[in-house]
Amino acid sequence: MMNGYEEFSEDVKKVLSDVINRYSLNAVEETDHKVIFKSNQCFLLISSEYYYCEVYFKEKEADRWMSIGPYLSALYPDAQIIFTHSSEKPIKESIRASLNDIDSILQKYGNPFLTGDFSWREEYEKHL
Repeated sequence: MMNGYEEFSEDVKKVLSDVINRYSLNAVEETDHKVIFKSNQCFLLISSEYYYCEVYFKEKEADRWMSIGPYLSALYPDAQIIFTHSSEKPIKESIRASLNDIDSILQKYGNPFLTGDFSWREEYEKHL
């Protein structure tokens, strides 16, 4: 079950504006619970699930979506990532807090896939 709200795509674009601008990401699909971005290097999907957001990415349109969890485990095994726990808040507040977490993760750890470097794909597969 996906939860969203009317302003979801606008919130995504607002919170992730630095990442969107730095990596020339363009929104190609927007709904009340997901936004798909495309650049010359990759595709990025932000979706809302219950009280939090998920991040997926892929190199080419025909590729399957990859998840941020196995990616972080493969490339940054010592990273200490803490997500905001806000399920007791209203959905919009919880999702916005989750978007802030995603923004921090993408800014700190997203450069390889956001710049089109998928040389780590084999290591990623080991963490599925």
